[in-house]
Amino acid sequence: MPFPGTAVSLAVSALLLGMSDRMGAGLAGVLLFNMTMPVTLSTLYRKFPEYPAASFGILTFALYLGVLPVFAGVPEWMRSPASYTILTVISLVLITVGLCFPLHRRKINQLYTRNRREMA
Repeated sequence: MPFPGTAVSLAVSALLLGMSDRMGAGLAGVLLFNMTMPVTLSTLYRKFPEYPAASFGILTFALYLGVLPVFAGVPEWMRSPASYTILTVISLVLITVGLCFPLHRRKINQLYTRNRREMA
């Protein structure tokens, strides 16, 4: 895994969010959960260097999707420390898979790079 710090951050965040009925633990859990955002942005940029704005836009859209349940009205059972822990563990699994998933570039990207060099 390229970023073991991300997995550690989310694992500790899951533990702290499990105790989020205490304010200090909840705040620390949210801080550690949010530390994965810059790692995800830099990884997307490295996987798609030709499209830096799209990398930022994808993450902004993901944040928008994440806030939609709040606007729609979150059920009471999802407002518990146990549900926060479960959702953080799901995020841990997804980000681990995403960071370890290799990017297979197609030949069209090589052609695009070659054409850009010829134009310069």
